[in-house]
Amino acid sequence: NPLARALRTDKLTAAGLEATLRLFQNPDRLPETHPLYHMLSLTPTSVEARARAVGEALGAAVGETVAWEVRPDSSQVGSGSLPEAQLPTRVLALSPREMSAEELSARLRQHEPPVVARIHKDAVLLDFRTVLDGEDPVVLEALLACLKPAP
Repeated sequence: NPLARALRTDKLTAAGLEATLRLFQNPDRLPETHPLYHMLSLTPTSVEARARAVGEALGAAVGETVAWEVRPDSSQVGSGSLPEAQLPTRVLALSPREMSAEELSARLRQHEPPVVARIHKDAVLLDFRTVLDGEDPVVLEALLACLKPAP
């Protein structure tokens, strides 16, 4: 069939599939070896500790420029494959005093590297379940840069 040539799997796709399937040979190690499974395995307590640490560092650096709190929330597991599945989490809720939540969120998205947050009830919410280990300082740096008044 002429379509067989167009739809044939190439070497790169086969190598990617093989590497992914090898991860599942040791399911107990998935949280250590795969970022998604690591994020899914985090407890709300561990997420809260990271959010609180960033909130405290931010508060120490900017003072009363932004009100922050860590609050309970839920993480959406997936939109297409698991649209209803939710995991309990903790979020860092930021309420800037000198700009709107929409403006802070836009500044974070435009920052390099971008930080994607969501807005709920005039607060910018950051879920540290979705931030890779070691990237908390990057998020803090972005927040500090974005909370500075526009020139």
